[in-house]
Amino acid sequence: MAHRKKVGEKYGRLTIIEKLPSVVKSGQTRSLFKCRCDCGKIVDVTGDTLGWSVNSCGCLQEESRKKIIPEGTRFGRLRVKGIDRLEKGRGYYYKCECDCGNFTVVRGDALRDGTTSSCGCYHDELFREHKPNYSEMFVEGTQIGKIKSNKVAQNSTSGVKGVTWHSRIGKWQTRIQFKGKMYHLGYFDNIDKAKKVRKQAEEELYGDFLKWYEEEHQKEKS
Repeated sequence: MAHRKKVGEKYGRLTIIEKLPSVVKSGQTRSLFKCRCDCGKIVDVTGDTLGWSVNSCGCLQEESRKKIIPEGTRFGRLRVKGIDRLEKGRGYYYKCECDCGNFTVVRGDALRDGTTSSCGCYHDELFREHKPNYSEMFVEGTQIGKIKSNKVAQNSTSGVKGVTWHSRIGKWQTRIQFKGKMYHLGYFDNIDKAKKVRKQAEEELYGDFLKWYEEEHQKEKS
């Protein structure tokens, strides 16, 4: 029988101070608890994440982001050369040298979770390798049909492309991929905010590119 969490129990840095009414998330009913973090902040956490993916109010993750990655550390094709800058709420950005000789700046989280492992050359190599078969589908490393389509994966937790439920931190994660690179747009408590940010990114990244593509495509036909 599964252990029932109770007021007074502590999980990581979080101590349960009140059991709240259950909530529905991603189509499932989940228990909800009000917790006090060791840092003093009060947060609401679902029972399925408390003590597993969530062990603090977020201060633990913030401390992790502030931990400096040593110079020389390798992530895929990238080797860390040093700190480029520190952004509040986003952590350190690092200057990295790729095995191909190019330099690029990558956020620490993207290095640690494997989102970015090259300057973009790896994707370019794959594109060149498959170009004979996909020349009609890909332009500058971008799959035209995919970015024009609003179709989402069957296992989508949000119903929107690029927005997924991140169980480890208990928030909605928003990302967008363009020209072979994945851009992390942030974590959000509110799914509507996450969707709005994704939509804005689509307009900014895809808008002019698709307009240019259509114009060039029409020229080729004429």
